[in-house]
Amino acid sequence: MASHLRIPVISVLGYKDSGKTLLIEGLVKGLTGRGLKVATAKHISQRGFTMDREGKDTWRHSKAGANPVLSVSEGEIAILMKEGLEGLSIDRLLELIPKADVFILEGFSWLTLKDERVGKIICVRDEGESELFKGKVKGDLIAVCSLRKLNPPTLNIREDIDTIVSEVSEYIDGVIETLKILEKLPRLNCGKCGFKN
Repeated sequence: MASHLRIPVISVLGYKDSGKTLLIEGLVKGLTGRGLKVATAKHISQRGFTMDREGKDTWRHSKAGANPVLSVSEGEIAILMKEGLEGLSIDRLLELIPKADVFILEGFSWLTLKDERVGKIICVRDEGESELFKGKVKGDLIAVCSLRKLNPPTLNIREDIDTIVSEVSEYIDGVIETLKILEKLPRLNCGKCGFKN
């Protein structure tokens, strides 16, 4: 049995042009409007992509062996880590975001689809994709959404964003309540309760 994550994690999954980024924008606005601190991560599938540029100072720092390299400007701090995807885990990503109430991932299906600790929102372009994803999801499926008007229970990303935010808020509240209960438990597997763990 996998250990619980320290904050609620939600993965927004779907194929290209299914509305994932638009949905995340709506979720972030809605959740921050409710007073939550939201962190996000986007999986970029483009091979060889880097935020750094050859010849720039941060690139030179990395080339010399520094890892990580922090880029600090008046308006932002960027952390450049040369680790790649090998060995990447949700727990590792969470280490990078110390001050958040909820963590929303865009993409990362290979990391989150079968992880029961992660709530999922599936963005689809048609009914067929909905059934395809539903068959692969382990754990909580919070919602299925689309940019198109599809049959219920599929929600429309533009028209139903308030409903989606409410469903996500309920999921977050449930996870937070579970985490509070788990904090109080001794985390012993004595078996006296009748369960294996």
